Amino acid sequence: MSKPNRQNLSEAFERMTAGKAYRFTEENKQVGDSIYQAVKFFEQYYARGEHAHGMHVLRDYLGSLGEHTQMRPPVAFDFGVNTHIGKYCFFNFNTTFLDVAPITIGDYVFVGPGCQFLTPTHPINVQDRINLGGRPADHGRQ
Repeated sequence: MSKPNRQNLSEAFERMTAGKAYRFTEENKQVGDSIYQAVKFFEQYYARGEHAHGMHVLRDYLGSLGEHTQMRPPVAFDFGVNTHIGKYCFFNFNTTFLDVAPITIGDYVFVGPGCQFLTPTHPINVQDRINLGGRPADHGRQ
């Protein structure tokens, strides 16, 4: 399982993160696959009662994750590298982060079960829908 390096992401990935039109590439797939594997490890640690180890795995793959933040599985991310979460946050079961653009969650934010943070957009015109886009989502105190 290879950890994505934010500094090595391509111009196409940066276009996507900036909310500009983009096309899904092999790089998108690779970054998505790495966070998927990290989430599987997180859930295995959680199931064994090793919550701190599970959060450490997520911390390595997310854009940033503040201290003392807790998540209950299942949790899902598109890419992970575009998700930034502050300290002392809590996410109840079944949280989804579709982070084609940055998702920023401040400190001391508590999220109930089944919550979704969604940034993807697409053009209204059918002919233009081959290109995707996204808009940032900011929540909580900064």
